[in-house]
Amino acid sequence: GEGKSDGRAATVKEIYFSEVRSKIESNKFYPLISRRMGQTGIVVVGFTLLKDGSIIDLHVHKSSRFDRLDASALDAVKKVGRFGPI
Repeated sequence: GEGKSDGRAATVKEIYFSEVRSKIESNKFYPLISRRMGQTGIVVVGFTLLKDGSIIDLHVHKSSRFDRLDASALDAVKKVGRFGPI
């Protein structure tokens, strides 16, 4: 029994985090000025997700070196507002 419940819990967790990622992805926006200036990069954001789905401690964990791109990445998370409860 325990092995099955552990596998099942991992599946539920994977589905939840897949939905979190999908909601953030749907809010991503590449600023037009950044595009015109050829600014590209990867931004890694960090945040804490509370049991009720609220987001706290949102921050840039790793910068793209371009403030506009970093701000756009933070906005992608902010626009979600709240995720479903965990």
